[in-house]
Amino acid sequence: MVAVLAILLATVTATATAAPKAVLRERWRANDPMSTTRVNHEEWLRFLELYLVPDGSEGESLSLNDIEHRILRPIWQDPRIHYAVNCASFSCPNLRGTAFTAGNLEAILDQAARSYVNSRRGVALAGGRLTLSSIYDWYASDFGRNEAEILAHLRQYAKPELASQLAAFKGRINYAYDWSLNEPRP
Repeated sequence: MVAVLAILLATVTATATAAPKAVLRERWRANDPMSTTRVNHEEWLRFLELYLVPDGSEGESLSLNDIEHRILRPIWQDPRIHYAVNCASFSCPNLRGTAFTAGNLEAILDQAARSYVNSRRGVALAGGRLTLSSIYDWYASDFGRNEAEILAHLRQYAKPELASQLAAFKGRINYAYDWSLNEPRP
């Protein structure tokens, strides 16, 4: 939650001019139109309702969900946002232990992308089978116009061995996601 606000503030302060005015979309669309998977977001939406900020923007209530999907993604159109802002489920990218600032934002976004892409939660390639995080399916258009562009995005952050395996991959891409809470386990 704090990470969402911190990245928003860091991004705004990183620019010489004010951030472009958000064209606030209709209530967040539950699914990316390019996605083949449909997800029921009701449980997360109920959770996020607890964190509404009254009169957050132009007299409209603003949630953390709204900040991510109606402000950060549409305005900055940077797929690395997915590696920095997350819902704290097990399959999400790692939670940051440091604040986002104007001085460290680019480095943190790049590091977060490299970390996630090179983890089995982001990309798992074994025995000729490629499984990507469902983030790459749900928000496919943020990463590319098609699977080839999504794979190109992944190669950009992958370690050399994984990058060459992704370049050579010629099969069906599978998607997976673990919604359980990312918390310490005994």
